Amino acid sequence: MPYLEEGIFDIKRTVKILIFPDNGLWFLYNLFVYCVVFNLSESLSIKTKKVQIFFVIAFLFMFYLLMYLFHNKLNLSQICWFFPFFAIGYYIHKYIEFFKRNINLVILLGGIFYCCSVPFWMIRENPLFYQYINLGSTFSFIFRYSVQIIGSMFFFFLGMILLKRHLTFFRNVGTKTLGIYAFQFVVLFYLEKVSFFGSNYLKILFLTISASFISYFLVILVNKIKFVRLLLIGKR
Repeated sequence: MPYLEEGIFDIKRTVKILIFPDNGLWFLYNLFVYCVVFNLSESLSIKTKKVQIFFVIAFLFMFYLLMYLFHNKLNLSQICWFFPFFAIGYYIHKYIEFFKRNINLVILLGGIFYCCSVPFWMIRENPLFYQYINLGSTFSFIFRYSVQIIGSMFFFFLGMILLKRHLTFFRNVGTKTLGIYAFQFVVLFYLEKVSFFGSNYLKILFLTISASFISYFLVILVNKIKFVRLLLIGKR
């Protein structure tokens, strides 16, 4: 991406992005790591006849150890933080029939917890009720994590019930979002140079709409070229 933006292969900047992926397309980097971990754990589960979750937890503890040693290098802190979210999505997909049979109970319990807890939730700070009762930093961390995890599950299953209408265009866009995510940074880099709006509001509107459509059509174009799509967006 630095090469596409500036036309110069900056070794120092490239190495920095490899060591600290959060300076670049960190989401794709994390997703690649998770896919490798879960494919490996599934393969090991088949070979050893052990439950897959055993290997998933082993990998998670390995990442925690690496994070302790290297901190945020190689995006280890982010990988540890988002790992449970990927795992939840993976197992929901794997056991979707079970969740469908119990979807009303999941939504009811998840909705009650989320609605009761989110008014006190803070993204990084202690919960708001800590001004009355301080339960310590460990509980604060667990509370923040729980609200995010249960909230995401609640809205996912609620969407399964309420969003049953299939809109072809949006479904099509949904299959290309990773590519759009990857291209948008380069597109925005050049669009910002040609933007001629004096108003920040109009500029943001122009950049949002233009970058979305240009990135979308770039993904369509790249998808037609086998080796290019493998190199740029990881599709075979």
